[in-house]
Order: sequence, then C-alpha cells, then structure tokens
Amino acid sequence: MTTLRAFTLVELVLALGLGALLMAIMGPALLASLRSLDAWRSLVEPGHQTRLALDMLREDLSACPRPAGLRTTAFRLEDGHRLSFTSLGSPALHPTVAITPAQEPQRLITWSVTETGDGLIRLARRSTAIDDADPTSDGINDDIMLDRLATCSFSVMIATQLLSGYDSDDRDARLPLAIVLRYAPARRDGRPGQERIHHIALPQVPLDPLLAAEDGP
Repeated sequence: MTTLRAFTLVELVLALGLGALLMAIMGPALLASLRSLDAWRSLVEPGHQTRLALDMLREDLSACPRPAGLRTTAFRLEDGHRLSFTSLGSPALHPTVAITPAQEPQRLITWSVTETGDGLIRLARRSTAIDDADPTSDGINDDIMLDRLATCSFSVMIATQLLSGYDSDDRDARLPLAIVLRYAPARRDGRPGQERIHHIALPQVPLDPLLAAEDGP
C-alpha cells in the first residue's frame, strides 16, 4: 500500500515566503522595465506616425497635376482646416511625361483637421475613388494620420504670403508654391508641446496639362 505525503504547513509557509521575497526583489526591476518600454514607445511611435503622415501627404501632392486625358478638379484649402484635391497616388506621373491616361484610378483626397471631443485635435485623411459616371460609386478609406494634437493647421504659400484659403479655380488652375503644415502635439496634461512646421513644395505647372498646351507658343 502506497502512502501519499502532502506538504506540511511549515513547507507551505516557507514556499510563500520565498515567493514573496522573489517578487519583492524582481518587482521593482520589472516595473522599471515596463516604464522604460512605455517611455521608448512615447518617443518612437509619434515620430514613426509623423513620418508616415508626411510621406503620404507628399505622395498625394506630387500626383496632383493631371496627366493629359484625365479629369481635373479644383485644388482647395478651406480655412486652414480642409485640404482637398484629386491625385493619382503612387507612382506620381508628371504631366509633361504622362500623355495618355494612367491605369491607376483617380482619387479625391481630403486632409482635414477635426476636434476629437476631448479638447484635442486630429489630422485625418480620406481617399475616395472617382468614377466618371458616379463620383461616389467606389469605396472610401478613412485614416487618422496624426492624433492627440493641441494645434494643427494648413496654409498655402503664394509668393511671400501664407494664406489659410485657396481655390485653384480662381488662380488659372495652378497650384500654390507650397503647402505648410503646422502642428503641436499635446502633452500628457493637454498643453501644447513644441510646434512643428513642415513645408512641401508643389510643382509649378497647371493642374490640367491641356491648359499648358493652350498657353504655349
């Protein structure tokens, strides 16, 4: 007959004491590691998100001028908070090179600055595929590009002026010299952090290359 032996009360107390001692020793080190990881993420992730947003904005803007044969719509900035234009996306095709309609669908791109309801601001991007028969016939993609901002605004550069509004229909279907994005991330207490300014130069050509041909010699 086999006799089963259980842990004694003294052994259980000793095991619990050793476990508590190990937790007391390792706990602070584990908490420090978690705080370091959180601090690293707070430094690295916003920078990665910012680079992604700026790269996508540059890509959209680089494909603003329409290759010959494609429909042209206005390039507009409303009150510094809503930037809208059509774009072919990647790869960008310069109008002097692309003389036939591209295979990529045209997309209506909207970059907008909106409030989130908690006193903060976000920068969002909407991409809508355009169909010649029905501009709303295709899918819509919404992306939050920059979040938890204290301030954010767009402006356009015209000569030496910065304007919060622009309509290419009123300027011979031409693009401004550059787009300027200004924003300040919100700190943990909600106050504005350091303001950041990014300039993106635009090609100085008509939105519709057919207009360039009419203006030529």
